[in-house]
Amino acid sequence: MVERAVEDNGGTTEGLILWKMDLQGAFQLLSFKAQDIQRTAMRLTEDLMVYFLCGTFGWGGTPMAFQVVTRVLIWELTHNKSLGMRGLVTMYVDDLMGICKRKDWAAVQETVKRLCEGLLGPHAISEKKTEMGRALDMIGYHINLDTLRVGIAEHNVLKALHVSYCVDTDSRVPAKTLQAMAAHASRYKTVCPPMAPFARALHQSYRQCGTWINGQTRLSADAKRAAWMMRVLLMLAHGQPEKYTRPVSSLAVVQEELADW
Repeated sequence: MVERAVEDNGGTTEGLILWKMDLQGAFQLLSFKAQDIQRTAMRLTEDLMVYFLCGTFGWGGTPMAFQVVTRVLIWELTHNKSLGMRGLVTMYVDDLMGICKRKDWAAVQETVKRLCEGLLGPHAISEKKTEMGRALDMIGYHINLDTLRVGIAEHNVLKALHVSYCVDTDSRVPAKTLQAMAAHASRYKTVCPPMAPFARALHQSYRQCGTWINGQTRLSADAKRAAWMMRVLLMLAHGQPEKYTRPVSSLAVVQEELADW
């Protein structure tokens, strides 16, 4: 999306801004018909039941149902010419993300708000989560139009560092802690490629069932190196973003390769 916007803007980011908007309450914007409420029953205790009147977080079917809303909004914003939408937009579940010219931002914000509230009701857009700028955090990543690079959002760097420092490489480590650390490594190897080989070692560390004792395991030499390298790479990605983040253009190449595959 960013690559296309830059190309449409004459190959420059001058005058462009990123923006993001969030649906208020997300899944709770889905209301169930009265005749279907009995299908949402859930037992809390032996003699206490609860019936959900709207979408909930935690039920496996909710994202699938909400995806219909996501696809409708994206289709309208990208295909319905009568809306007069300017710039480009994409969406992940309840997170709207786009790029447009700075002078068009007010019109874009009004168009998106009018569409979302027309479909989902008043106050469907979270005002406090509406942002615009040359650099923004979007679904855990940091995108910068000045450098045209993608990195890891600061709050996620801190989360990943916290998990990694909970791992004592010389003692037994809970499997859940290793799983969490490996999950962070897998996600952020996308924007910090040097992390990729170490993510595999971390996943293998908790899959070796023969070394498990009460849900804990000792790290292999490879896993120990991976734990230390992940800490270093996370700090470098945050402290030296010009080297340890990824150019936006390189992600477009990856998408083309996946499409061909």
